[in-house]
Amino acid sequence: MMVKKVLKEERYWIGEEGRNIERITYTKNEDIQKKEYILNDSTHFQSSEFERDEKGELSRQILSYNGNTQIINQENKYNKEEKLIESIGRFENAPKKVADEFTTYSKYKYDEKGNLIELNQSTKNEKITLITYKYDNNNNLVEEISLNYKNNEKFKTTCLYDKDNQVIKKDVYQNDEWDFTTETIWEHGIIKSQTTYYAPYLKEEYNEVTFFKNSN
Repeated sequence: MMVKKVLKEERYWIGEEGRNIERITYTKNEDIQKKEYILNDSTHFQSSEFERDEKGELSRQILSYNGNTQIINQENKYNKEEKLIESIGRFENAPKKVADEFTTYSKYKYDEKGNLIELNQSTKNEKITLITYKYDNNNNLVEEISLNYKNNEKFKTTCLYDKDNQVIKKDVYQNDEWDFTTETIWEHGIIKSQTTYYAPYLKEEYNEVTFFKNSN
């Protein structure tokens, strides 16, 4: 079966302060290229652009919020298998004291199949986040747990796949309490519909997906 790769996703929902839009565009390698949020009927706009190195890993982030822009440069280190093992993110054109304080150090661990199983992020003075990953026999990501040391929050995401290794159900928990579930129906490798159930009520989000043409 031909499975098309996603080029762009757009989601629309109504919040307490107005209409919101989330727009994500991808590269042909299925990496996120740009993420945009247009919130509260366009009163707030934020975007993140992601540039990647020759190995496909993040090398530069351009962050914008209501016209204010910050740039983070990433220095990537690899092992002999060319797997990313460390990344150092520094703010561009920031005063040295600020850059040193907010420089982020990320360390990566992999299993014997080459799947990422741990991401540990910190600054010079404190831990930030620990993320762990689990996979099924088809190397599909089935569980992701994120621990935020700053606010002591825990997020857990579990994924269920169909026989074609397409995600059909995603559950998200915050501090071990169910937060929301997204169910996806596929048709010939293309998303037909998505429904999101939020605690404690049901809301259907409008989700528009654009695919690359002639992708295998």
